[in-house]
Amino acid sequence: MDRPLALQPPPGPTRAPKTIAEFIRLTNATDPNRFRLLRQKKRPAKDELDDTAGEDADLGQDVDMADAEESDESPKSKDIVAARDELIFNIRAAHSTAAITLEFLSLLLSKENPAQAVTTMSNELREMVGIGTLGATVLDSPSTMVKDRVADHKLTAIGKRLLVVNKAADSIRAVATRLQKEVSLETKYWAEVMAVSEKGWSTFRLPQEPQTMGVMIGFSSAAPEFKSASIVPMRRTEDGSVRLEHGKLGGLSKRLQVSVLKNGVVVGKSSLPNALAEDAPFEDHVRDSRDTLFALELWHELNREGRTLLGRGIQLQHSAVAFLVDSTKAIELKLVSLEEGGVDSPSGPQSEDDLAETISLTLHLLLSNAHRQNEVRRVEQAIPGANRGPAPPYPLLLPVVTKAKHDEAINLCMSSLLEITRVIRAATLPSSFTMNEPPIRMPTHVPPSEALLEFMINPPEVQFDLTITSESVVRIIAKSSQKHGTRYLVSLPSVTPDTQNPLAEWFPPDSRDSAGRFSDGMYDSPEKLFWYLESAIPRALTLYYLRVGKELGPGEVIDGRKTTKWILDPSGRRIADDNTDQYGVTFDFSRDDFTGACELQVTGSYVEDGRPVVKNWRWTAGSFGVGSLEEIVRSVLSNGPES
Repeated sequence: MDRPLALQPPPGPTRAPKTIAEFIRLTNATDPNRFRLLRQKKRPAKDELDDTAGEDADLGQDVDMADAEESDESPKSKDIVAARDELIFNIRAAHSTAAITLEFLSLLLSKENPAQAVTTMSNELREMVGIGTLGATVLDSPSTMVKDRVADHKLTAIGKRLLVVNKAADSIRAVATRLQKEVSLETKYWAEVMAVSEKGWSTFRLPQEPQTMGVMIGFSSAAPEFKSASIVPMRRTEDGSVRLEHGKLGGLSKRLQVSVLKNGVVVGKSSLPNALAEDAPFEDHVRDSRDTLFALELWHELNREGRTLLGRGIQLQHSAVAFLVDSTKAIELKLVSLEEGGVDSPSGPQSEDDLAETISLTLHLLLSNAHRQNEVRRVEQAIPGANRGPAPPYPLLLPVVTKAKHDEAINLCMSSLLEITRVIRAATLPSSFTMNEPPIRMPTHVPPSEALLEFMINPPEVQFDLTITSESVVRIIAKSSQKHGTRYLVSLPSVTPDTQNPLAEWFPPDSRDSAGRFSDGMYDSPEKLFWYLESAIPRALTLYYLRVGKELGPGEVIDGRKTTKWILDPSGRRIADDNTDQYGVTFDFSRDDFTGACELQVTGSYVEDGRPVVKNWRWTAGSFGVGSLEEIVRSVLSNGPES
């Protein structure tokens, strides 16, 4: 059914039956006997009386008849009832539509003619909505007031448009200014990034931040805890310059400083750069960050290795790693910050600056070599089933300690032999010593840096030849190893092919070490070496001046006097007479362990004016006027007990 007004809302869902069949189904569902009662009302009265009279006689037959009649008339009665209900439903819908239309039109008329509209408007609508709340008046032509304001409205619209256009222009200018500034900042940023890239630094986009550039300042073969800090983001600052986001580095420039102390006083330090200025070129900041990361890794590895070398004299102090070179000299390693003023710069160059600088460079070379070895092991094919546990500490401190102690041992040996030579020369003997160090021959099959590092880790042997007399020569070969330190191999070469070194027979080098093992003349400490020299020098002098006693002709009569027969004492340090063993010449050589001063002492026992006389002579490195040792020995041996 068509709705008369388009403004009428569509009817909502209803539960009333829409067809006769649906009506009959609903009726049977609510009351099954309803149609039977309707049929009985339509039957004639006479039939009702007959049915009532015969109900007691034949009840079963009546029920069957009624059911038969109901069955015959059921479809027709259903159609009539359904048609009636449908007619009533449509009438009600039309009435509802008309009422709503009337209410709506009355509400529209209440705006223009409220007196007339009230007569047709329901009280419920008037109380709920009110009169004159809705109007539908159409103006055929604008009023005079509206015509006068048309021009104003046009000007207002034009002004509004101009304001919008001006606002859009201002926004565009602001955007253009911002874009121009952004372009200049990006140009400055990328110029610095490209300058660093052109210098050889590896730049790339960060994997976790594709919009950010990063630079590789570390080493891919470094330790895992420092490999993660090798990539540093390059952030753009407000002025367009590049700023490194240091992260684990802390933003402070740090370096390893080596100090040499003697008796607790600093006598040398390695050089350190000045703190980098904020306006320094960006490449300098990248290099400074790389050096800081390298110094942090070096300091970490030094402490890591130092814990395994506590038995070798390494001391892990507060914020320092130290070791003793000898009883008076020590080396101290510290990680200092350039910005916080942790560098105590001396007033000028010091005596041991070269040693400190050498140790610093050696440590840096050793760590670089450890990185290179890691790279070699990484590219090599891994052995199946190999142990993949934590990597052992890098050998950094042990080679430096070994080399420093070896150099100090060489210097100590050289100064001691010089002192010994000066003392013997003071006694007018032609003593001397020579030092032979093989020239540095770099292998050609390895890079120069590796060859230099190998030379520093395993220094060549150094040979010393000490000439005590024209017959006695002591050869010392200093060897260095990281396991045993510096050891000294002592041998007694012959001066000429025809003559034998007398010390080889009377006082050969000790062939056993402190543990009783065969060492083939090897001494593992300077103290043992100097003990042998202090014992060999008086024996060499005794054997050398024994010829004077033989030259005097023992047992001969000269000028009515019989000469004394001089023999070698079993100790090897004394020339004694063969009869009483109370006269002769005794040689002794000693060295002060603290000052290093050497002294040659000769004691003579002889007869003068028929009386026994004992006299001592001493020579040191600065002795003058004591006399010739050979003249003294001749004088003593010439005045023996039988002379």
